[in-house]
Amino acid sequence: MKPILIATTAAALAAAAIAATASGQAPTTTAPTTLKLLHQESHFAFVDVAPRGGTRKPPSEGDQFVIGGRLTAAGKPSGTANLVCTITQPGAKGLSECVGTLVLPTGSITFAGGSRIATEDDTFAVTGGTGAYAKATGTLAAVATKGGRDALTVQLG
Repeated sequence: MKPILIATTAAALAAAAIAATASGQAPTTTAPTTLKLLHQESHFAFVDVAPRGGTRKPPSEGDQFVIGGRLTAAGKPSGTANLVCTITQPGAKGLSECVGTLVLPTGSITFAGGSRIATEDDTFAVTGGTGAYAKATGTLAAVATKGGRDALTVQLG
C-alpha cells in the first residue's frame, strides 16, 4: 500500500466523521450514516527497522508508515486524521496492519484493518469511537485521488 493511500484513508475517515458532526447526525447502529471526506496528508514518516532498506527498497517486516493529516468536508475544515501501518508481510506487494483515528469536533472514530502496500484503495473496519461516535461501527473506504488527497467514505450504522 502506498503511504499516500494510507494517509488518504485516515483523512477520509476523519472527514466523514466531521461531516456527520457538522450536519448534526450522530452515528447509531439503527440509523446508518454516510460521511464523505477528503484527507490531505500533512505529516509523513517512514520508520525503517532492521534490516534497513531505506525508502527506495520494498519495506521489510516491522517497518512502519506514520501519517497525519487534515480532513475537509464540503471544502471546510473538519478535523484531523492519524494512521500507523506496520508491515507484516514484506515485499513490494506485501501487507500491513493499520490502525487509525479520525479526530472530529464532537468525538473521534477509530478504525483498523489490513492493507496491501501497492494498492490505491483500502477498506477498514470502524472499531469504535468517543463522544458522538461512542458506539460507532461500520467501514471506512479510502481511494487515492489526483492531487495527493484521499477520498474517504465512512459508512456508520
